[in-house]
Amino acid sequence: MTGTKQYTVSELEELRDMAAVFVMRHGEVLLPIFERLEREVEAAKSQSAAMDRVRAICERLQRSSPEPKKPH
Repeated sequence: MTGTKQYTVSELEELRDMAAVFVMRHGEVLLPIFERLEREVEAAKSQSAAMDRVRAICERLQRSSPEPKKPH
């Protein structure tokens, strides 16, 4: 079974920083890799923030009612 590893924000930031060094050492040919990692960092941060909001909503709902309403 094959799967895709989910990287943490800090792992992605470290990879992005390494890519920046590679771009400086080896030239702009590697710039697309750096740009991709920048996008991945931002996407991971956005997803993490969204999950934080989801957790906060669920905690608030759990405190205010014993059981969440089920959709029809």
